[in-house]
Amino acid sequence: MAHNTKKAKLSKVLIRLCDAFTRTDGNIICPLIKAESSVRVLYKLKEKVLYKAVQEAGAGIGFTDPTFLWKSAATGREMDGNLFLEYSTSQRFNDNLKQYRETLARNLKEVSKVKHILIDKVEDTDDIIPQPIISEMDFEMHKLEFCCKELAKINDPDIKDAIDDSVGKVRENLEEVKKRPTKIAVLSQNGKGKSFFLNLLLLMTSDNEEEYRENNRKLLLPEHIPEDPTVAEVMQLKDHFDNLPDVVKSFIGTNNMESKKFKPLMRSICQNLYFDDFQDLGTENASFRSIPAYFTEKKMFQMEPYLLAQKTIEKCYESTTKCNVHLRYGTVYQLKVEYFSAKELQIQLFELVSKKNETENTSDTCLKARFAALTNYDISDDCLKSIKSYEEINLSEKTKQLVGKTELYIGGGKDSAKDRLALKKILSGLASSQDEDDSDEETWKCRVAAVKEIVVYIPSKILYNKEIMEMPGSDDSDSLAKHFIEKALEKVEGICLMSEYGFKIVEKEIKAILLQSEFTEAWKKNPELYALMLLSYSEKDFNYHFGKDDLIKMKNLEVIGIKRKSKELEELKNLLAMDSFSVEQSIFSTLVLPVLHTSIHAQEGQSNTVIAENAEFLKYTGIQNLIVKLDTFVSTRAPKHSLELKNQLSRLSERQCRELTPDEAKSVLQLYRKKEVKDTRINALARNHQDLCCSLKKQLTDMYKKTLHTKVDLLLVKTVEEAKKRWETSQYEIKKIEMFNPMYRHKGKLSKIIFGDLASHKAEIFKILMEEIDRALGVYKNGFITLLTEELKESLTILKLEHVDSEAFVKQTIEEPLAEALEWYKGKQKMPIVEKKISEFWENSKRESLIKYILEPAYKQNDLDRAKEKANQNISKALNNTSEYLIEELLDLHDIRWKSLTSHLNSRKRTPQMWNILIGRIKSISTNTEDGVNVALFNVLKLVNITQKNIDLES
Repeated sequence: MAHNTKKAKLSKVLIRLCDAFTRTDGNIICPLIKAESSVRVLYKLKEKVLYKAVQEAGAGIGFTDPTFLWKSAATGREMDGNLFLEYSTSQRFNDNLKQYRETLARNLKEVSKVKHILIDKVEDTDDIIPQPIISEMDFEMHKLEFCCKELAKINDPDIKDAIDDSVGKVRENLEEVKKRPTKIAVLSQNGKGKSFFLNLLLLMTSDNEEEYRENNRKLLLPEHIPEDPTVAEVMQLKDHFDNLPDVVKSFIGTNNMESKKFKPLMRSICQNLYFDDFQDLGTENASFRSIPAYFTEKKMFQMEPYLLAQKTIEKCYESTTKCNVHLRYGTVYQLKVEYFSAKELQIQLFELVSKKNETENTSDTCLKARFAALTNYDISDDCLKSIKSYEEINLSEKTKQLVGKTELYIGGGKDSAKDRLALKKILSGLASSQDEDDSDEETWKCRVAAVKEIVVYIPSKILYNKEIMEMPGSDDSDSLAKHFIEKALEKVEGICLMSEYGFKIVEKEIKAILLQSEFTEAWKKNPELYALMLLSYSEKDFNYHFGKDDLIKMKNLEVIGIKRKSKELEELKNLLAMDSFSVEQSIFSTLVLPVLHTSIHAQEGQSNTVIAENAEFLKYTGIQNLIVKLDTFVSTRAPKHSLELKNQLSRLSERQCRELTPDEAKSVLQLYRKKEVKDTRINALARNHQDLCCSLKKQLTDMYKKTLHTKVDLLLVKTVEEAKKRWETSQYEIKKIEMFNPMYRHKGKLSKIIFGDLASHKAEIFKILMEEIDRALGVYKNGFITLLTEELKESLTILKLEHVDSEAFVKQTIEEPLAEALEWYKGKQKMPIVEKKISEFWENSKRESLIKYILEPAYKQNDLDRAKEKANQNISKALNNTSEYLIEELLDLHDIRWKSLTSHLNSRKRTPQMWNILIGRIKSISTNTEDGVNVALFNVLKLVNITQKNIDLES
């Protein structure tokens, strides 16, 4: 029988590769995914790695010639598209899919962190399904980390120092980004559901148990630090310090405790989170199981608080803390509780004393409750009359045990649910009573009243590169609560303003707080750097309950939303009194339905299928839009570190040919390899450079203490007489002695009377400062270039290579990297010397001077007329001493910036960094290997150019 010699006909098989949605603690589908875990990101950054994995998986079942295809989902975020694989095969594709899935999943786990991947056979590339959101900032940081690893593989000794310098700068940049998250405040009246809303966001985006254990695999608890080191020694041991919990790193890094022993210090403030209430775990699991029925049956559920205490309006003092709660990302659950100092509490309570002859209001009721909780006084008119100064207020023994104290709580990192529930119990104890025993009740009230700040680290992806601040309700009627809100709005970059039905009809009090805040002033000047997110949270209203049969009703919400936003913009335009509404692009307005969104994400079934089937519903809940908006806002504010790296690598790969030939370069290197030259010339060079650095440091220090100090003093002297005139005409506006309370409230009004409008001074001070800094850095730069030029010139003379222009060679090689290194004195991200920071210091200086010379002396008088007289006497002191505070803050900043600068000027071997770059360039010429280096650098440059917003996966 003749053999059939025809080749088997090849057909095409199309397979879709997607990132799978995972489920979080509580069995809720998570809408976010880490960049490092994404098959989409793996394809773009490590295409060869992915290609090898799919090629090997296909070969086992007769699939050949894999080709990658990409189809965008057309959402404005290119990474929302789907990745497809096209194979050639001569076999029928039937039962092989299961084997292919298993093999490819196994291959990917071996070579990457991609663990959850959805693999399906499809008919065409129009079959696109939703995938988890990849944070733009997470993508950018992951990309740069990967680029650093690729650069480290370039082992060419000729440019090793320059490569290491570039990698070091990128890593330092990334660390600064992590340490300074974008701050978002949540603002509303009480009872609008801030805590409930945030709990749902945290629930949906939490790391699951597998991620939790993996991310905390290297977690080092304080008690596990070996031996008995000082705090300074722990901070110097990078492997130890980096693996400590965030609350510990933050505490020892900001409290000047380097000389203290680490372990005794930690034992005095640290507690491990301990969980023992398994009944609570069962109750919560039952609560989670009730969530899906909201969407399928419109059945309301009473969900247990996920983490944050959910407060009530009744007995507002006894049901909520008065402080801001800072929510930050951490791989393990952690908590920091900080208490007021004794002086701060005395000043707060003295307001009640100063009001003893006035009609009592709701604010006084709250203040009396705090007075009773923090002292042993029997509050009565006679009692209050006996107190003449805030310093005379005696705090109770329970309060004295708390004042100035810091408490740190840390989870074990192995069981997410148990760590969270243990932390939730502590947070609940700071918001509502936990025990009916009278003695415990009194202790709890004292503790709540003394709390100053709460910081919570949570493993929830919504917090990547951002800090969300839950503030007290604006209608708490407590002066301290209002102080916390005002203080928070001085420092945030974004505000989520929550109302029930939109900003147009939001409470006047909320509008007043927003419009009078420092945030609004900064936002109007630089709208591109700030964001106002108007969230209408109406789910308490039965008319805003939607289920699986209400899609048409939900679509109508989009039309309503467009009209609502138009009205909100018009309202803001009128309130801000702006001719051109330049802030419009930085306003985001949406209706949010978090309960519905969570209920859909809690449905049973294959996660990607659940999301795909309910994609239309999810479009109208507002939650996904909010998550994307928050992420985009954080991304747009981030420094362009990719551009910096691109510029650095471009310079390395495009260096012009110098005047030295390879043989001449070799002779220079041979000269410097001689031991006697190393021991003399290089050491002398290092000493001379150190002298230049010492001279620069002295010049900068003298500039702050003398030149700048004198010029600021001259500015202030001119304002004294004007301030006294303002006082004469404005002091009648001060009708209550509590307006002198140093802790909060009327500081803004009094500051304007004393200091007037000194806004122009900020710009003038910054201009003077920059001119003086540039002058000092310029002197150093010229001196250093001269030093290197003379050193190279002498060496070239010894080698009889006088024809080489040593000055031109030095300048061409190091001028740009030296300029970049000097820029680190001004800073990039963390604590930079920029106009905003100097303005902040100026305002702080005015505030401190106002408190010390006007408010505290006046408030001690306990009589309005005497208080005014005291204030009048001290106006000159307040103005003239403002410069002292400003210079003090600037000198502290100088110390921080100086450490950063010197780390960029000197190598670890204490030789000048620019000298290493110069020698590296000579090495490169001597070996003539630039072409090979250029190819490697070009490959990394291609990766640097990739962005999430404009990613061409077909290139």
